[in-house]
Amino acid sequence: MYFHGLCNSNSRMIVHPIILLLFLATGLTSTFASGFQSLESGVDSRSASMGFTGVAMQDDPIAGFGNPAAILQGPIRSASFSMNNWIQDMQSGSASLVISKEKSALGLSMYYSEIGEIEHRLGPSENPIGTFSSHDFIMGLSYARMIVPGVSAGVTLRSYYQKIYMDDAWGVGGDLGVMWSLPDRKTRFGGVIQHIGKSGALIEEDIELPTTARIGVSRLFSFQKIQGQVQIDAVKERDAPFHLHAGLELGWAELLYLRTGVLSGYETRDFTFGLGFRIQQYGIDYAIVPFKSGLGDVHLLSVLFKW
Repeated sequence: MYFHGLCNSNSRMIVHPIILLLFLATGLTSTFASGFQSLESGVDSRSASMGFTGVAMQDDPIAGFGNPAAILQGPIRSASFSMNNWIQDMQSGSASLVISKEKSALGLSMYYSEIGEIEHRLGPSENPIGTFSSHDFIMGLSYARMIVPGVSAGVTLRSYYQKIYMDDAWGVGGDLGVMWSLPDRKTRFGGVIQHIGKSGALIEEDIELPTTARIGVSRLFSFQKIQGQVQIDAVKERDAPFHLHAGLELGWAELLYLRTGVLSGYETRDFTFGLGFRIQQYGIDYAIVPFKSGLGDVHLLSVLFKW
């Protein structure tokens, strides 16, 4: 099978199955039209373990990857680092820094992904002539501000870079988000449009950013030493069906957290699981996202610091 986006008029290259798996796993109907699909495998452990929710996440220190309006968390500074490991040689990582005050917040975020050891062939053959790799690198700057009490708005500006084999492309874009917290401080509504912008062409194939619209609601609850949070997000990706994501987090004594999530309308994924630990200003989170059709499982690990 030949992939036009990696070919030119003088040579054709058979794509290693790992590339096809990456696109298939997103569940999109027009995968070859959009780039940076590695973002769909998850950026941070907490969001991934709760069904890839987070539009209205409560206490989200890495909201710069989700809803930029959510980085406004009151007087606090936080930093986080995540690693994502998948089948074969697929891996990604992220880092973020948020400085939040009473009425405004600033955030920096970085994401990268790499697929290594992709076999290179110029035609049908048993043995490849070599290997190559694919890389994504994304940098973002987020800003949020309280508009009126309980309502915040945020924006993220990003640069996108993708390289496959010897060819690369640049893009610019970002996110626009809003957040509304009810007076009880237990219920939040959020909305965001992600990855608005434009990317250049990779060889002769135009790349579209994976523009996605999300709206969501979150609700905090408690029972004795149990603290909990429920998340529900509605998701509409570019050229893809409508999806519902739901997540549940249960915490014991603000120390141990168990999480799970469910996703609707995807062919290769439906449930997610995870857990987390908090000790004062430090935290660690783990998530596992099982994939169907023999695609293996995604494992995500995140660490968090607050001060």
